[in-house]
Amino acid sequence: MRVTAATNKDLEAAIKERRFREDLYYRLKVIHIQRPSLREVPKDIPDLANHFLNKYCRVMQTDLKQFTPAALQSLLSYTWPGNARQLENEVERLVDSVRGKSITEDHLDDSIRNLDARIKNLETMRNRRWTPFDLSSSG
Repeated sequence: MRVTAATNKDLEAAIKERRFREDLYYRLKVIHIQRPSLREVPKDIPDLANHFLNKYCRVMQTDLKQFTPAALQSLLSYTWPGNARQLENEVERLVDSVRGKSITEDHLDDSIRNLDARIKNLETMRNRRWTPFDLSSSG
């Protein structure tokens, strides 16, 4: 029998604090694989996102979808605190909720969407000097 185990906890510290059994630690630690987080290897994000996209299109038996360049850029800009599991969950949600074949930046969850450009536009509008002509022509 083989067991694969993963954790984000510092087990060596937990052993010192007597919150994890040392004998169990050495039974499990046969092969140690240290995997960097997505924010450490952002170049992996497009490949992973497309892998999950293909996977969930197959699972949900839907037409293959694709990310627009702006959507991919937003995925690359996000820090992914939930790592690959969060990315996979977001892609699964997108496949289930987007009806067309293209996944745009607007389809992404608000926490992921790159709002920098919109914030700059709002700041520009707020700082703009409005004339009476501008206000009367809007209606």
